[in-house]
Amino acid sequence: MTTETYISLKIAAEKLDLHYMTVYRYVRTGRLPAVKVDGEWRVRQSDVDFLGADGADRTPRPREEQRPALEERMIAGDEAGAWQIIELALGSGADVEEVYLKLLIPAMRSIGDRWETEDISVLDEHQATAVATRIVARLGPMFRRRGRRRGVVIIGAPAGDPHALAPAFLADLLRGRRFEVLDLGGNTPAESFVELASKTDGVRAVAISATAPDNLDVVTETVAAIHDACPGVPVLVGGHLISSREVAEQVGADDWAPDAEGALELFEEILVR
Repeated sequence: MTTETYISLKIAAEKLDLHYMTVYRYVRTGRLPAVKVDGEWRVRQSDVDFLGADGADRTPRPREEQRPALEERMIAGDEAGAWQIIELALGSGADVEEVYLKLLIPAMRSIGDRWETEDISVLDEHQATAVATRIVARLGPMFRRRGRRRGVVIIGAPAGDPHALAPAFLADLLRGRRFEVLDLGGNTPAESFVELASKTDGVRAVAISATAPDNLDVVTETVAAIHDACPGVPVLVGGHLISSREVAEQVGADDWAPDAEGALELFEEILVR
């Protein structure tokens, strides 16, 4: 088994015959994957070899490897730097769904995990969320697809849960699959879910994203209210709070998705049903 050799940016710049700041820009935009060791950026020798002396003409590394750089730019509140990484991924052949599933959503999941373990501060998490929200606003229109709509989906986070980013992610992904999505955002009362579902034709499902801790009772009440008012409309749940299918059953939901990719598969199954 080969052990990877890591080198400093200064050495990498010398090997590539580039200015140090050019190599740093590669790291900042995710073109050259890097890790911090004792506060200093280090890059893999193999990545430097891959980039080559004329690195500007080389194909970028796989998009998953750009995620750590995106994550750090978001934590730093650097929207411009984060957007450069997104543009690099799009320019190297990624479609917008892949950018969400391989970059943005995993980055935000990692940031949430790091906040829970106190690896980053509340400020870091808020800055990252703000950057992600603005990036979603820029990417959202790219999900629009021509063709016949496949039905209406209502999405939101329940009362007491202010996290609107996860529903926004799923809303865009479903729009990319030609669903008409009505996104209620965060902190949505059960009455609002019920009112919208009751007056909207062609509702295929209501999806509840539950992230806030200690909110299972509210989720349970919201699911029950939708079932009572709109029998036959499935209520799907997901999010950090709904950690398993057993928890989904506990709150009375019809089905559960463990993540965004699982949610997309679930909605395709709903169409077949």
